[in-house]
Parts: sequence; structure tokens; C-alpha cells
Amino acid sequence: MHRLECGQCKNLWWPRLSFMKETARYTRSFALTVLDLLRFGTIKSVAEYLHIGWDTVKNIHKAKLTTVYRNIKAVSMDMSGSFISSFKEFFRNVPIIFDRYIMAQINRGIDSLRREQFNLLDTAGQNILKGSRFLLLRNFHSLTERNKCRLENLLEVKTAPCLLCTA
Repeated sequence: MHRLECGQCKNLWWPRLSFMKETARYTRSFALTVLDLLRFGTIKSVAEYLHIGWDTVKNIHKAKLTTVYRNIKAVSMDMSGSFISSFKEFFRNVPIIFDRYIMAQINRGIDSLRREQFNLLDTAGQNILKGSRFLLLRNFHSLTERNKCRLENLLEVKTAPCLLCTA
């Protein structure tokens, strides 16, 4: 696409054409071709195949991702810390929803671990661990003073469920 120059003021401008993408120097169909090729290759390989700069391919891809991700209302994902932190880095206001099946498996695992540890403790340790199932899962800042004290006592016992939740 060629820029045009005004004969009087010497101002440069691009004419607006229906098949062009705003002021970009490529057509919409070219952008769609790039996006289709990105399904099968990397940014570098698509740029080499089309004999264009990788930054052009990256900008087309980034523009598409921006429009797609702008409409995300919520996301469901694995509970891996790296997934969560990476997602929150780019999408701070999008809520993360965890699958009930995965949560049920985690709860069963924590319950079986708590039972094992409960049986290994003496009576004083059992009394501290008793009734603490949801205490370990709550947000510390939303706990009452009584529950904060209970949590501190629980963490002093250093059972496996406590270590699991504080790691």
C-alpha cells in the first residue's frame, strides 16, 4: 500500500480502503493468512516463509490475541502454581475457576493425610489438629483473632497437612 502526498501541504497519508486493516501496510486477508499459518508454526517460521519481518507477524498475532482475550469472563485451569501466577500476571481481573472434580480429589487427599497425621499424634496434638480442616484453607487476613491463634498453634505442631498448606 502506497502512501499519498498532498500536493499543497506535502502531508503524507494512507487512503482508507475497505479491504485494508486501518493504517497497517497489509490487507485483512494477509493478516488472516498469517494467523492461519501460526496454527502450524512459530512466529519466526511464519515470517521466514512469508519473507517478512518477525515483528510484523508478532504484531498481527498480538492484535488478534488482544481482541480475543478482551472478552474472557472466567477461566478454568489446572491448580499448578506456575499456571496461576502466569495467568494472573496478564489477566488480573479475570476470575479463575477450578474444576469440582479436581477440588474433590484434593480434598480427599488432604483428608487422608490429616487422618494419618492425627493417628500419629499424641492427645495434645490431636486436640490441636481436631476441627482445623477448613482453617488451613482460609485466607489468613479474613480470620478472626481466635482462629489466627488456633492457626498459629496448629502450625507449631508441624504436621504434614500444615507443611503442605504453608509450602
